[in-house]
Amino acid sequence: MYEIIKDYLDKQKIKVVGKYDFGNKKVKYSEKIQGWKINKFRGDE
Repeated sequence: MYEIIKDYLDKQKIKVVGKYDFGNKKVKYSEKIQGWKINKFRGDE
């Protein structure tokens, strides 16, 4: 399931997600979005 999300994020012209690590359930947004990060998500969000 994460492959679909990775493909979607990688194909976006404007990158709002800077880094993602679905194995460790972490997401870091790009500098365009200040103050937001996900250190751990619990479910299939």
